[in-house]
Amino acid sequence: MGVGLFETAYFYPDYIFWMIQGDRQQIVFLDPYGLAHDTDKDREKHNLCKNIRKEYEPFIQKRLKEKGITTEILLDAYIISVTDQKTVSETFRGMPTKSHVVYQKNPGYIREIFEGLAIVQLDT
Repeated sequence: MGVGLFETAYFYPDYIFWMIQGDRQQIVFLDPYGLAHDTDKDREKHNLCKNIRKEYEPFIQKRLKEKGITTEILLDAYIISVTDQKTVSETFRGMPTKSHVVYQKNPGYIREIFEGLAIVQLDT
């Protein structure tokens, strides 16, 4: 059972990862989900993950600024696919590498999420 924050995108993330660093906060929605079928729901979910920063962050920042709150909120979202990358690539033709989909069978998938976050700078 996940939280339904983005109901129109069929995105019900099971996990919310929240990092605080000074006046910046990074909120990351994580959804462990398979991508074996190319359905409209899967496409919408994938698009939300790719575009959450440009579609939702400005609205949140504007509301905070109106209330005199100086905290910067950074958003991100990832699908953690239990379906292997080869199957997803074959099913979703043209899915870019930086697609906010990570693969659970990849031992570095958690690091891949962290390296994509605006608030975190990992040494590679």
